[in-house]
Amino acid sequence: MPLDRWLNEYAANAVRHTTLKNYRHMAEQVKRELGGKQISSVTTEDVQRMYRRLREQGRIHPDEAHGAALSASTVRHIHAMLHLAMDTAVREHIIAWNPTVHATPPKAERGEFAAALAEIGYPFADVTDDPAYKYFLKARS
Repeated sequence: MPLDRWLNEYAANAVRHTTLKNYRHMAEQVKRELGGKQISSVTTEDVQRMYRRLREQGRIHPDEAHGAALSASTVRHIHAMLHLAMDTAVREHIIAWNPTVHATPPKAERGEFAAALAEIGYPFADVTDDPAYKYFLKARS
């Protein structure tokens, strides 16, 4: 099942508008890496290779601050979205098995969460600079 079909027929009815918007952005990155392959021919090795390339040069619009690399957290979010889409394809008998099951997304580094939110355009990505947030963290420790 092409990702666009999954987004329009399944995800659109199951997730919030903002999540769907983020899924569409992530799907563009997946299609850029795997787009030429039929879904039935995507292997775990293909998925693993995609994760590595996304970590190294997955940013659609590289910038001075981050270069072309995506954070591990962002790649993990892409993994989660792709895993859901592939699971749906298995349930619909489009593919026999989900190649993301045995793929290993990169381990998220501490402090990457806010950076990952900023990468996908989350509007509150700068929450870590907020004094109230810093007070909250200090109170918790």
